[in-house]
Amino acid sequence: MEPLDDHELKQLLREWTSPPAPRRLGSPWTHRGPLRGWLTGSIAIPAPVALAALVAFLAYLAWSVAGGPPAAPAPAAEPIEPESAVVSLSGFRTVSEVVPRRVGGLE
Repeated sequence: MEPLDDHELKQLLREWTSPPAPRRLGSPWTHRGPLRGWLTGSIAIPAPVALAALVAFLAYLAWSVAGGPPAAPAPAAEPIEPESAVVSLSGFRTVSEVVPRRVGGLE
């Protein structure tokens, strides 16, 4: 058999038609409506992603349940009496010498 040249091959491909598909390969939507397809459809996700989502959900659930009942409010502080609110600075000493020191940074 001789090899076909480009012109003959193009002509042959223009004339060729594909055979019809068998009936059993019909569209899956022909037997059920589109609404049923949305309601009974499925989404495929990888097993590691599903496992990670499950672990994250269970961790959140455990964290939210382990919180327990809310803590009792702290008792109210005693009011400060005006006499004890006075502060005396009689023993206060001022700084005699200030030495600046650089901490960190580039030298």
